Formats: sequence, C-alpha cells, structure tokens
Amino acid sequence: MLQEGTRENPIPILSVEDNRIVGISLPDDATIRWFTLRAGEMAYDGNTNNFFALKQVTQGEVDEWVAKAEKTVIGSK
Repeated sequence: MLQEGTRENPIPILSVEDNRIVGISLPDDATIRWFTLRAGEMAYDGNTNNFFALKQVTQGEVDEWVAKAEKTVIGSK
C-alpha cells in the first residue's frame, strides 16, 4: 500500500463542489494554514510534507454516508 500524502498518493479531500477551502494545523501549533483546493490540482503543505487532491463526490454519496453514520450513532442508543 502506498503511503498517503505523497505526490503519487495524495491525501483525498472530499467535496461535492469543484473546489474547497482546506485548513491545516499541527498538534503543537495554534496556527491554521488555509488554501483553496481545486479539482484537477494538487496542493502541497511544506510544514507537514503532504500533498492533497480534491476528490469530487456526489450529493447522493454524502447523503448515504450521513445516513449510515446516523444509524450507527443513533441506532446504538
């Protein structure tokens, strides 16, 4: 399995839109670094040495994931 966060295997950022604002912070750093990620482009964060890429998903997929999460959380009470 490829290491995530590399140029060959960037960390996927899910979005229904073709762009998304992303914030990154480190556990020992209160500063948040913001950037806009666009479909078809990669972003690199030099502080974490990670590459990121936008992965577009459908609203139907999001709705399905939310329903599963709700069923897991609410259904377990």
